[in-house]
Amino acid sequence: MGLNTTAITEELIARRRGHSTVLESGHTVVLGWADQIFTVVAELVTAHADRHRSGNGSSRCGHLG
Repeated sequence: MGLNTTAITEELIARRRGHSTVLESGHTVVLGWADQIFTVVAELVTAHADRHRSGNGSSRCGHLG
């Protein structure tokens, strides 16, 4: 019983620290908040629309810069 508890506890600690596999794709995470957030979101929306119009099913839309 003690080994199981230790293993579960270690797994939970690793996940809290961000040491876990990401099983999702096709998402964008914006970290932080600033006045430029509206520009960034507008560019992401445009890139997303362009990707779908071109028929590119890739989960990456490239660098917005």
